[in-house]
Amino acid sequence: MDSSSLNRTISIIISFVIVFLINIPISWVLYKLKKPLIFLVPTLLLGLTLFWGLLVILAKDWGLLAYLVLSGLSLFGFLSTLSSSVILFFYLRSKDKNK
Repeated sequence: MDSSSLNRTISIIISFVIVFLINIPISWVLYKLKKPLIFLVPTLLLGLTLFWGLLVILAKDWGLLAYLVLSGLSLFGFLSTLSSSVILFFYLRSKDKNK
């Protein structure tokens, strides 16, 4: 692995962790409001990813590249928030069962 690919990998991991950590308090508040709402943020990002993906399919000019980048970023955010929401869901559920 050369240094540029190592830097890209580290940047991706740091970005994943940042989005992961930002989603935890948001999902925790939504969980306190109503338990199924813990998956609201990942669901919204999945919808956004599908929207950008549809625009990628329909685009016929250089806008395709922009839509592809936005779709990739949305997918990255979806995967990151989904993982943090699932971990938080099982953590809070086990914590509620122990009470």
